[in-house]
Amino acid sequence: QGEFDVTPLPSTVPTGITYITSGPQAGNFAITDSTQDEVFIVNASGVKQDQFDTAILGSNVPQGIAFISSGAFAGNLAIVDNSADEVFIVSIDGLNLNGQFDTASLGSSNPTGITFAASGKYSGNLAIVDVNVDEVFVSNTSGLLQDKFDTAFVSGSPYGIAFNSATENFHVADE
Repeated sequence: QGEFDVTPLPSTVPTGITYITSGPQAGNFAITDSTQDEVFIVNASGVKQDQFDTAILGSNVPQGIAFISSGAFAGNLAIVDNSADEVFIVSIDGLNLNGQFDTASLGSSNPTGITFAASGKYSGNLAIVDVNVDEVFVSNTSGLLQDKFDTAFVSGSPYGIAFNSATENFHVADE
């Protein structure tokens, strides 16, 4: 448990966070900032280890971020952009765009959160939450829809999503 201030990064609107479980940045966090168009890699104390610009990848409003821990894109980050309605799969340093797909083709016109399911029924897939249609879209890393489910149980606006490997459930955050 802990916390850190993102303003020194400088992050003004942090919108997504993921924990990096393997590779050269293992043990660090990746944070998206939707107004800076940046991904910041920070350690557990919040000290910046690296950063990269998402606009050069085509992402001008990065909302959510997920670390892909297994499969063909293991070690990459998946970034969801709710302006472009796209998922960008990028190397951990942000230098290589390794995959990309349109979320509108899934039915998601305003994706705000993303997570990677490392085990269970949806193992190896991404789950994308959409604030406008109140649904979660489960897609493989190529953008093919695997499943979707309603988030009507959320009282407000579903904005973030996380995968709990202990229970193999998705947890949806309400704005």
